[in-house]
Amino acid sequence: MIPLLAVKAMAGAALCAVMAMPATYAVDIVADEALDEAVASAAVPAADDNATGAAAVAPAVQPAAQPASVGPAASAPDARSMAPATIQVGDSVLPYIDDFEAETAPRSGAGLWLGADSTTDGSWGYFIGHNPGPFHEVMDLREGDAVRVCDRQGNMRTYHVAKAFRVTDDTCWEDISAEVTGYGESVVLQTCCGDNAHYRIVVCA
Repeated sequence: MIPLLAVKAMAGAALCAVMAMPATYAVDIVADEALDEAVASAAVPAADDNATGAAAVAPAVQPAAQPASVGPAASAPDARSMAPATIQVGDSVLPYIDDFEAETAPRSGAGLWLGADSTTDGSWGYFIGHNPGPFHEVMDLREGDAVRVCDRQGNMRTYHVAKAFRVTDDTCWEDISAEVTGYGESVVLQTCCGDNAHYRIVVCA
């Protein structure tokens, strides 16, 4: 069986590890809302290992706040400007690489873990990435939100979130494949929930 990837931060760097799979296991697919409170209570309000430490060395006397500059609001990247082999999640346009059934997600960008990246083959591609890290905006996706892929051939497609759920971190691909592969032309996104216990899976079609 193919274990899903654990996407965790450790010692200030995002690392991945394949989690052990029990001999017998029934996948526990949980709607996002059912775990929101549990995940929030499990979060540890400790200093971020990946932080630069700026807060810790801030001067005792802070300079007076400056008025915000007036100008046009920042806008999301123009999807028409996406390069081949990139994926847009929220405001982030990320490069992706082949990462088929790998034990680690890329340290930057995203990885194509299963399936194909083609936006015209009528099938699916399964992308993974780190949270905290480049895939953090996967945690904010809601039904109907847009996700864009520009495949290696330069063909771009906009998908929309059709389903989002969470699973425990000892879940295997075989346990969720039926839940995520029946959408025709689609992409599936996976990242860690940040509680060292669950993954968030998002299906976009």
